Amino acid sequence: MFVDNLNKQRLQNLLFMSKMKIYYLVLFILIYSKVSFANNISIANVSLTTKNTSAGADNAANFRFVQFDISWENSWRTSSAPNNWDAAWVFMKYRLNGTGDWKHANFNPGTGQTAPAGGVIDVPTDGVGAFIYRSANGSGTFSLNAAQLRWNYGFNNVLDNDVVEIKLFAIEMVYVPQGSFNLGSTGTEDNGLTNGSWTSGASVRLDITSENALNIENTAGNLWATTGTITNPIGSVGVLPAAYPKGYASFYCMKYETSQKQYRDFLNLLSYTQQAGLMIIAPTSLPGSGVLRNTSPFYRNGLVIANSGINSSRPAVIACDLDRDGVFNEDNDGENIACNFLSFKQGIAYLDWSGLRPMTELEFQKSCRGTATNDYLNFFVINSSTAIYNQPFTLVNSGRSDENISNLSNANFHYSSTKNTTVSEQGPFRTGIFASSTTSSYYQAGATPLGIMEMGGNLVEQVINLVTNEGRSYDGLNGDGNLTSNGLANVSNWPVGTSNPKAYGTKGGGWNSFLWTELRIADRSQIISGITTSLLENAGIRGVRRPN
Repeated sequence: MFVDNLNKQRLQNLLFMSKMKIYYLVLFILIYSKVSFANNISIANVSLTTKNTSAGADNAANFRFVQFDISWENSWRTSSAPNNWDAAWVFMKYRLNGTGDWKHANFNPGTGQTAPAGGVIDVPTDGVGAFIYRSANGSGTFSLNAAQLRWNYGFNNVLDNDVVEIKLFAIEMVYVPQGSFNLGSTGTEDNGLTNGSWTSGASVRLDITSENALNIENTAGNLWATTGTITNPIGSVGVLPAAYPKGYASFYCMKYETSQKQYRDFLNLLSYTQQAGLMIIAPTSLPGSGVLRNTSPFYRNGLVIANSGINSSRPAVIACDLDRDGVFNEDNDGENIACNFLSFKQGIAYLDWSGLRPMTELEFQKSCRGTATNDYLNFFVINSSTAIYNQPFTLVNSGRSDENISNLSNANFHYSSTKNTTVSEQGPFRTGIFASSTTSSYYQAGATPLGIMEMGGNLVEQVINLVTNEGRSYDGLNGDGNLTSNGLANVSNWPVGTSNPKAYGTKGGGWNSFLWTELRIADRSQIISGITTSLLENAGIRGVRRPN
């Protein structure tokens, strides 16, 4: 942690004067650190401006501006197809007096922010975070200096004289614009979504043209599914409510799968009890113990305990140590590798804490297709035979922030045919690994037409399906930044992961998927295979959020 020298001196003076009993004075002091970042996004030069205490005795509207610089690579905005942009989702945690639990901060909804020239800052109505993005068309590295977010600290019950420590976090997102798209395909995949006019053979496309309720029945114009390996891939005849997110309305989707660095930073801001609810070992375990996978092989998961916790009085300190050499958070320790071994419960806890939410299987299809009608997950057909570069390759700079591959490829799947046979390299790769200076199109970079990375392969995407009543009751409420005392998501109508695992399943295939068909958009072979344990080496999480 980096401490502002002036504030540090003020704190030392305060302690000295208190001990000498000259007089008592409490300062509202910022202690800040250079925060964690995703694949290539960074926040620096964080500071707090002077307090505004004009709210009076109730303190509720008292505020300060949080000022910072933000930058990330491979940014874009375009007004032509697909008419979208990427963004940073920025949120903040704080704690008082250097001890106690970290809490979620709220920014002023709507107006009150300061966006430097070239940037836009949108704070949703709940104030849980802010979307920051380009104000005009462009591409490449995007940077804003001295951006300001208005923190209504009084709303968070922070007093004017409290000593406060803050941490800012940023997640790269992609805007998925409102619009119609196709469900299903014209293929013969098992269990695929289809127009209710289907009777046999190839599925029939169904256009999603609004967020209105959908009838689920085997008649023309309604939502249905083909038969196959799943006993009942569509559930009972009924209605998919209007509140269930269908992908027509606009939303933001995480550009990358959650990285091990992001999950590490998440665990490090939880209480001991919350950590215990999300780790497979006790926080008191010895340094070097794996927190999501503690037996070999680790399948490239490097999350370990660096400093043991002490019962409920002190949480553990979590670190990345991919090479298991006991030296933590080195450049080759896999911080930017996608985080595997996440059950649905563990994954959505991170999403709620971040102010995001889990996606539905319909939003998954929209994120992959945009308005395109290709049948593969996120690759157009190449040479009339395959859309996946399926040639052997080896990892270069394994585990480092610049980890890449030796040959052109665009999907991490089917271990035996796409990678070398070094056992230590089995597992997920660095997020965004397939995008390089040699890729000339989105499918070569392993991206969807909208610019979302690795929706096929690497790790399976955990989604809420439309099969069970619990899944259908999901209304897409965004995370509020807070968890239960046991570390679980606390948002109503989220299937937490234990009461009905058939309310969620997986899409997109993972690094160990043997068949390329599991990477197809329309594939639903695992749509009711809810992941209830943290022992699956190919399971990760990716979140979404509606703009307001």
